[in-house]
Amino acid sequence: MLRRSILLFVTGALAPFVWFTASGGEADQNPAQCETPDLQAAVAKVKKCECPEDICTVSVEAGNAGVLRDGFQRESEALAGAFPKAATDQGQGDRAYAAYRRFVNLVPQYVPSAPGYNGPNVVHYSPYGYWVYQNGGSGGRLALETMPPQEQCRRTNESETQLISAVKKSQCQAIAEAIVAHECYHFDRCVKVGSAVKYMEQTTAAASAAEEAQAYGAQLNSLMAAEQTVFQSCKINPRCSNLAGAVRDPACWGHSTGGGKGIQHDCPANVKKPKKIPTVP
Repeated sequence: MLRRSILLFVTGALAPFVWFTASGGEADQNPAQCETPDLQAAVAKVKKCECPEDICTVSVEAGNAGVLRDGFQRESEALAGAFPKAATDQGQGDRAYAAYRRFVNLVPQYVPSAPGYNGPNVVHYSPYGYWVYQNGGSGGRLALETMPPQEQCRRTNESETQLISAVKKSQCQAIAEAIVAHECYHFDRCVKVGSAVKYMEQTTAAASAAEEAQAYGAQLNSLMAAEQTVFQSCKINPRCSNLAGAVRDPACWGHSTGGGKGIQHDCPANVKKPKKIPTVP
């Protein structure tokens, strides 16, 4: 059986490195849904993204999400080509995951984070059903036979606590919502598979990377919509937003708002752009 590793980098001005693995955790009392009441309440308490102070934050996060989406998609294709029998050959499967971990370790070098985030650096997505499988013995495994997928795929207490902490530390609400969008993509995929154990183990490194790319796509879509809303509140021409990069064209900095005041809190010159992430192998 092949052990899945799913990861989420949330970069930019909130910048946690969020690494999803099959970690242990106590039984969770959250409802069988991705956006639990506690998570929804945490997001609601984060301040709204505003103009001009949050323009750079949202733009950087959107640009980084795009680079990460594309990077994981290329890595998926590279792994599929290098290890075509990974789904059936244990040796190829293990080597593919080893290559995937090397790729993951490279990512921070190519997608720099901006200052400002002081939340947790690691959040584990641990489906409750997989925790039961690992820790519940024969009784737990028997219970899984009748446990609905939504229940199996809900987060353990540890996962929920870490995610809520990351949300609370987000610089503004749109970024918190983007973290949740990424997280919920994985929850939804687990539910569609129908079993937390199959979701975590019966997959390949290439499939994991492809799913990660899709999750970053969901994150990017959320951020792009938020960016346009923030720009509209400033009455800034949307063409001044470079959604494909981490920093907008400097020619747009200081663009006049409806009140005639220039943008004073746009991306400073020392904010680094992400670079194309090389594939491994």
